[in-house]
Amino acid sequence: MATAAAYGHALGIPVFGVCSLDAVGGATVGETLVVTDARRREVYWARYRGDVRIAGPGVIAPAELEAFGWESVEVNGHDAETRAAESVRERDDLTVEQWAERLQTYYSRLEALLWPDLFVVGGGVSKQADTFLPLLDLRTPVVAAKLKNKAGIIGASRLAAKGN
Repeated sequence: MATAAAYGHALGIPVFGVCSLDAVGGATVGETLVVTDARRREVYWARYRGDVRIAGPGVIAPAELEAFGWESVEVNGHDAETRAAESVRERDDLTVEQWAERLQTYYSRLEALLWPDLFVVGGGVSKQADTFLPLLDLRTPVVAAKLKNKAGIIGASRLAAKGN
């Protein structure tokens, strides 16, 4: 926000803060839970009905999602964030094949829970999409966010520019 405020001030245009979850949730249909990576071992979340936020936003440990009636997604008995995040791939020096195996388990679990029509991966995972996507075997199509790690920021900026 500080950078946006400085640019806005320099250009003489107003700057409005927008929750990046709203940039995703505002483009959904039906009831949707939007969860994004936050800080280490935490996620941001909000629930939407159509394009209206009905709960959140909040920040929570993935394991605590159960308290809200949402199942924590696990990979081999661990919270997914601690096993399948791109930061874990770097920290543990995983090969693409080792990491793809973990992502396969994670996305398969999401498929079983949610029956999505499409996975759009962002964040650190999206930066490596060309290397691991061909190794996944899922019924749900998986695509990388075109704007990679900047998708949420740019989406929120577009909403702010529209005055939402």
